[in-house]
Amino acid sequence: MNARRAVVVGGTRMLSRCVAELLAEGWDVIISSRHRVEITPASEQPEPSRPGAAARSALPPPGHWPTRESSRRTSRWVRADWTEPDLFASAVADALDGPAHLLVAWVHEPYRTAVLRAVAPLLDAATPVVEVYSSFAATPATGLPDPALTDHPTHRVVLGFVHTGSNRVPTHQEISAGVLAVIRRALGGEPPRVHEIGRPQP
Repeated sequence: MNARRAVVVGGTRMLSRCVAELLAEGWDVIISSRHRVEITPASEQPEPSRPGAAARSALPPPGHWPTRESSRRTSRWVRADWTEPDLFASAVADALDGPAHLLVAWVHEPYRTAVLRAVAPLLDAATPVVEVYSSFAATPATGLPDPALTDHPTHRVVLGFVHTGSNRVPTHQEISAGVLAVIRRALGGEPPRVHEIGRPQP
């Protein structure tokens, strides 16, 4: 069976569990960060500190493609340099073995659009995109920025605040679980929309 290929641009630490779950399902995953990182499949990692929370959120839907080789997979790393989008895209292309079937991106302005458009030619025609934004990306006047890649179905994820007596930002585990749930929806063909992890700042 042909491999499925994912590119995760930025957010390596906060999305590490998400990448690990994709690896465990047999995805080939290219990650990018300023410093070298290697992520192993979730099946080879300790359980999250909150018992069962991330695991339940990461349960694969019917029709996912597990492979016997998944437990031996590791991510492949590309150095992230948003100031040189074309060079970055060239490095991603060298790491890929074919068109990518999923793009997940956490890239701040003013680099977001240039970086994602540089990577766009590396995607399969039907590849969904999941863009992750900070809670401050949306403004009352303009709302969220438009998706960078209009030719690809783009789900947008906004990181809010968790209200537990006092406001706090979501943990990396909560972010990974939430983004992974959106990836499931995107791969399942759900129409693009805006998703929230946590709630907006009151």
